[in-house]
Amino acid sequence: MTKKILFFIFINIFSLSSICAESAKTKLLPLPKEEKLSYEIKLGQLYLGNAEFVYEGQVKIDNEVLNFMTFEAQTLNFLDKEKIYSHPESLLPIRIEREVVTLFKKEEIKEDYDQKKFILTILKKNGNNEEKMSIKKNAPIHNAILFPHYLRRIPNLKIGSIFNINLPNRQLKLKLVSIDKIRLFQKTFTAFYFKSTNNEIKIWISTDQRRLPLKIEANAGFGYSLVLKEYSS
Repeated sequence: MTKKILFFIFINIFSLSSICAESAKTKLLPLPKEEKLSYEIKLGQLYLGNAEFVYEGQVKIDNEVLNFMTFEAQTLNFLDKEKIYSHPESLLPIRIEREVVTLFKKEEIKEDYDQKKFILTILKKNGNNEEKMSIKKNAPIHNAILFPHYLRRIPNLKIGSIFNINLPNRQLKLKLVSIDKIRLFQKTFTAFYFKSTNNEIKIWISTDQRRLPLKIEANAGFGYSLVLKEYSS
């Protein structure tokens, strides 16, 4: 049950990948030098586990300066650990290294993004088994986990703005619907409220200077969410 729920979480919430045509030429707001965001993974009111996103700063790989982030999600019998390297200006992913552990297996996954040719190459290793596949798209590809962080860096968010989400297997449109109040862990925040046109995905990002991704919700399947519980920078 937990494994199936987490599958939906990472497909429907974190498989967001695209570039917003309206903001492609906009100079994005800078990321903090360092920050850590901790989330609860919830199914309705049921607690499932924890997730953590950490921006570690910048590193140099192959003579190129890249942003370096880590992401980790853990529930019962499931662990996903990721190292994410992205372009410092556009936040487009360059390389992602993942380790996924379930009750019965451990899988290593490497994702390489060719942002000039719009090709994502995925290499999966499970013991002695190895599988390689490529996905060709018609536009630059955002990493799933990074998409909310791309949204939070857009300086002049306007109600009614549409963001095209180009998934590996489908396309969605995300709209900035309104500015709402949202209450999390006995705190009230004012937030930009985004939702996909099919109501499948919803994202709340705080309107303050930090632009925190407060909540990410998927209404397909089980209706689960990621809820921010702690932030430090």
